[in-house]
Amino acid sequence: MKHLYTLCGISKQGHYRMLRRIEEWKVKESLYVGLMLQIREIHPAMGLRTMYDYYRPEGIGRDAFISIGLYYGFRVKAYRNLCRTTFSSPYSRYKNLLVDKVLTDINQLWTSDITYFKVNDRFYYIVFVLDVYSRFIVGYSLADNMRAENNIVALKMALKTRKQKKFKHELIHHSDRGSQYISEAYVSLLNEAEISISMCNEVYENARGRLVTLKE
Repeated sequence: MKHLYTLCGISKQGHYRMLRRIEEWKVKESLYVGLMLQIREIHPAMGLRTMYDYYRPEGIGRDAFISIGLYYGFRVKAYRNLCRTTFSSPYSRYKNLLVDKVLTDINQLWTSDITYFKVNDRFYYIVFVLDVYSRFIVGYSLADNMRAENNIVALKMALKTRKQKKFKHELIHHSDRGSQYISEAYVSLLNEAEISISMCNEVYENARGRLVTLKE
């Protein structure tokens, strides 16, 4: 390998730095693709340039954002379903933890989702965190965009509402695989609070399938 590095004119350290940058970019790219999917579900006619200018995703320039969108086939096309606010990202590594889950108290299962409403031709988005056992909304956030920072605001409110810093993985946070929920900042906040992460295609998919049981 040493001779190969010399032949290519690079060092071993430089090679590994390049591999690390490639892996970091793959993670970022998955977040941008997830965001594009979500935006297109609500705004099917929105072009990539308008998408970038309106949502201003962090850590990427406009040309690079458009290039990714074109590579993944995000040219303007018509979608019939205009009601969904999230679209599952195929990059999530988190499993569904709700199979045969029995709830006996609060702070065992929180679910989070995003919905929206329209005022004067402008969309506004509400993030909420719900304690499934009590059916109490412990955190929420309202904004004119779908950035991950709004989900973080809602999650921080939930932690403050329940006045608990560590849950020792006795609490599950369940969501769809939207890009906000797999963002580094959001996942870090869950890990710091020792909350287990669970994901599926739709936030209430398992509740509808009676895989979660409430026991009083």
